[in-house]
Amino acid sequence: MSFKPAKSRSLVLKKGKVSDRFRFALGKTMIPSVTEKPVKSLGKIFDSSLKDSAAIKQTRCDLTTWLTAIDRSGLPGKFKAWIYQHGSTSRKEQHHRPSSTAGLLTTARDWQLQVDLVRQLKFPGYITATSLRPDMVLTSESTKQVVILELTVPWEDRIEEAHERKRAKYAELSSECRNGWKARCEPVEVGCRGFAGRSLLRTLKLLGVKGLQLKKATTNILEAAERASRWLWIRRGDPWSNMPLGHKPGTDHPRLGRPDLFPWGVHRKATLVRLSGGIRQM
Repeated sequence: MSFKPAKSRSLVLKKGKVSDRFRFALGKTMIPSVTEKPVKSLGKIFDSSLKDSAAIKQTRCDLTTWLTAIDRSGLPGKFKAWIYQHGSTSRKEQHHRPSSTAGLLTTARDWQLQVDLVRQLKFPGYITATSLRPDMVLTSESTKQVVILELTVPWEDRIEEAHERKRAKYAELSSECRNGWKARCEPVEVGCRGFAGRSLLRTLKLLGVKGLQLKKATTNILEAAERASRWLWIRRGDPWSNMPLGHKPGTDHPRLGRPDLFPWGVHRKATLVRLSGGIRQM
């Protein structure tokens, strides 16, 4: 293994403080110190201050540059939204969001899944009292964990707005959980034309869905969202009824068939349960 002095950096700490009295060399070539030449690695700047202030400042500068370039690009709104979702925002979160490879579902074996389908979902009263009805609630009594999953199917250029609105809606509920329960709210956005918001992949990975299962689950969810939107558009002139969506007899489109109730409908939720494992649907 060989080292290049010009691409290396040295740092000497004496009594908890950076000292430049001592220098290092490879052969006859001096290794620059981080005081002389700060280095950027994995998106983070390392200098003699040993603080994150420089990295945060650079991140803000990068975000400003990205947002300005996107705004002046002249692209339609949906393409700007795509660039924003997969470009500038992901750079910002690299420095603030911890990574996890194990998955939340591996932390307990008694996960139970409740969904707001067929019958109204009631948030578990032993956790806290509320009139809010999330789309899905995952609970583990042994570890006292509760995960609130809330789905929104907005226009692609309003995904970020929908995410913030849903997070604000359930913020108080998450903070009110009592008796030692740890709550987290995960809003999930799937564009009505089959665009995956970053929150979809993040939530699936949080639960422990990965690899080919992650790809398959994402594809199924996106196709279901697009199919349901197309079905609603074709049926937009039909009168509303009390029958469940997708079950009006005799008038389903011959090629489209019956969509799920929404992109994470009964069948998609069952798929999620099978993929993740360790969950019992209630």
